Amino acid sequence: MWQFVIRRLLLMIPIFFVLSVIIFSLIHIVPGNPIDNLIGPGMTKAHEQKLIEKYHLDKPLPVQYAIWLANLFKGDLGTSIIEKRPVTELLRHHLPYSLSLGLTAIALSFVLGVSMGILSAAAKDTWIDHMAMVVALFGVTIPAFWLGLILILIFAVWLNLLPVSGSGTLVSLILPAVTVGLGGAGLIARITRVSMLEVASKDFIVMLHAKGLGKKAILLKHILRNALIPVITILGLRIGWVLGGTVTVEIVFARPGLGQMLITGLFRRDYPVIQGSMLLLAMGIVLGTFLADVLYAFTDPRVRDQHQ
Repeated sequence: MWQFVIRRLLLMIPIFFVLSVIIFSLIHIVPGNPIDNLIGPGMTKAHEQKLIEKYHLDKPLPVQYAIWLANLFKGDLGTSIIEKRPVTELLRHHLPYSLSLGLTAIALSFVLGVSMGILSAAAKDTWIDHMAMVVALFGVTIPAFWLGLILILIFAVWLNLLPVSGSGTLVSLILPAVTVGLGGAGLIARITRVSMLEVASKDFIVMLHAKGLGKKAILLKHILRNALIPVITILGLRIGWVLGGTVTVEIVFARPGLGQMLITGLFRRDYPVIQGSMLLLAMGIVLGTFLADVLYAFTDPRVRDQHQ
């Protein structure tokens, strides 16, 4: 097992370098200059040139990348050109809001998705099964930002039950968590249903029925336990993707998370802020994938045995 984990960790090193090059290159390809946002009335060309030299914008892109990467290995993500604050400080301020939203959405996805999947598999080809799959399809196909606007219209504007935006209380977390979590719940529900029906057709399940074991015990203790292996994999992948998916939802609900930080940085062409937030979001997806691989190998020994 440890060999499997170490190999996956070593694989993340080249992935990190590739991601850093892509993020750095894309930002500098986009037209615009962060110094333009600092230029005020009466600023001379000499002062503008000093600012350009201060942030190494006068150097070739490979040199700028090397400087950024060297500082990154020291734990320094740079200083915001516009706000004059360290990017690490900005990330520490915004990250908890994204994490609280992401983790709540993941928990909601798992509980709701597995519950719908069990219900659908237990009532195969009935109206309950069809309704559960319609709800699951609804969650998978509807864009998160559009669903967020619909939920705001219904629960905040029409019913006046929940706040439209903000992050001060747990109540303000409900609508954005449902918005993000419903898509994952639909995906997990469909995978749980398919996996449970596949396990239910196995020979050892038929034998358990022949021995007279109760249907509820077979469903929960044997079918569900084996069917959760692919669900755990998807859940691990969702851990990373949920962080990225919260960006648009945070904008809709005006939450001060990484989404707001990234969008603000993009509007201002604040390179250090954009690079730091995008790298964190990208590595969140990579770490989620790594966790999914480890969980899959832990629950299914055949996977890790194939890589030894």
